[in-house]
Amino acid sequence: MKSFLLTSVALLGLLSLSPGDEPAKPAPTPTPATKGTLPRDFKKLGLTDAQKIAVEKITGEARSKVADLEAQITSIREQEHKDALAVLTDAQRQQLKAILTAGVDDKPAPTPPAAPTPPTPTKP
Repeated sequence: MKSFLLTSVALLGLLSLSPGDEPAKPAPTPTPATKGTLPRDFKKLGLTDAQKIAVEKITGEARSKVADLEAQITSIREQEHKDALAVLTDAQRQQLKAILTAGVDDKPAPTPPAAPTPPTPTKP
């Protein structure tokens, strides 16, 4: 459901663009060297300072690579939506925009969770 909502919002944003417009992209921020951390149970192993530094470096580099990949995935998804919208006619884009707008506005408010029911006593 969350994925559908995010996709709907992304499509709605892209629909507001005319075919030649480019979405405004935030200025890329330089990625500082991410400091890694020790995995949870590694702290119990009595690692030397050199081992701790090595593992923190490994986890920091991995986090940096994952962040780069997540940025690539976001870019690919944005391009996918843009390309899919380019296939539609103007009338279809307007219809999709109306569908997505109606879907966001018509959702009922979430219902609060039900009160927990007390356990039923069992007879021995």
